[in-house]
Amino acid sequence: MNQNISFTPPHLDPLISVIIPCYNAAAFLPNCMKCLEEQTIGIEHLELIFVDDASSDQGATWDAILAFEAKYPNQVVAIQHEENTGAGGARNTGLLYAKGIYVGFMDTDDGIDSSFYQIMYEKAAEYDCDVVECGYVRELPNATNDLHCPKEGFIRYDKSVVDGRPSWHFDIDTPLWNKLYRHALITEHTICFPESLLLEDYFFNKCLNPFIKSIYFIEQALYHWKRHETATSFSDSSKTQHLFDFIEIEDALLSHYQSLGLLERFYLQIQGEFLFSYGESMSTLFLLDLLDYPHYLRLSNSVQRYFPDYENHPALAQSENAKEKTLLSILNKNYTKEQFQVLAAELKEILIQMYIH
Repeated sequence: MNQNISFTPPHLDPLISVIIPCYNAAAFLPNCMKCLEEQTIGIEHLELIFVDDASSDQGATWDAILAFEAKYPNQVVAIQHEENTGAGGARNTGLLYAKGIYVGFMDTDDGIDSSFYQIMYEKAAEYDCDVVECGYVRELPNATNDLHCPKEGFIRYDKSVVDGRPSWHFDIDTPLWNKLYRHALITEHTICFPESLLLEDYFFNKCLNPFIKSIYFIEQALYHWKRHETATSFSDSSKTQHLFDFIEIEDALLSHYQSLGLLERFYLQIQGEFLFSYGESMSTLFLLDLLDYPHYLRLSNSVQRYFPDYENHPALAQSENAKEKTLLSILNKNYTKEQFQVLAAELKEILIQMYIH
């Protein structure tokens, strides 16, 4: 580690604000808090913002947060929601209180190496980064681990995409928790999370991407993403909700890009990304008998509004992927509810046969 990085004195504005959304998290908070106490950067250089998102565990989560606040009154900010707004809403509340130069996010049921914030901040300060991203370990319930590590390196551009950079965006991954973000970048562009929706991390990063000029990738896996059988993204019902929320998230992203003037500048790139995403989502929903008529109309209206000529996209026109072409071809047909129900049954059979062969 770089021993030449200077840290602020304890009672000044913190180096890093860490936002931790909590919902019925009493069982996980002791380990989460221990990880934060053991940070080699020094807990005095952190602002720890715990947001109890209207937990329903008879006050157990809130009591644990209050006890930690009493132990570290200068470092811990305890906030309690009266109504549940999801992880996105809790993170938005945390951002309102954040004072750090950089902002990080942690999930209560995960773990971090003791050097996590020191290594991340040292790179941020040394390279004056908008974002720092490290590798992580995905720990599965069956005791197997997967490593996800980027190639070590630094990328800097003279301009952001919004300011005129000709390339589309950085290739940063979806999670929030393996990154530090320059706080000023978030506040200057009023980037926030969608509330009461899943995939809020995907939306946040996609909205921030066009404003990023510099990022440092740390190959070392410093974050431990622990997958529990009760975790939100592990259950079948939440996987289904992910797909429905994805349709709403993608529509909001297109509106965001259009408001920034990016849809016109990067039409083919954005169109290609969204068509691929729509195709994958439709395939899963048809196979599970979940793509109902309202969601079909939402997808169809979105494509016809933003990409009326989508069937001429080079990647789709030249594609030999019959599944993709078949699924996307129905988005400009304006089917009635009755016609769509017949079509859905036919498409499911087609998709089953495609997967079999």
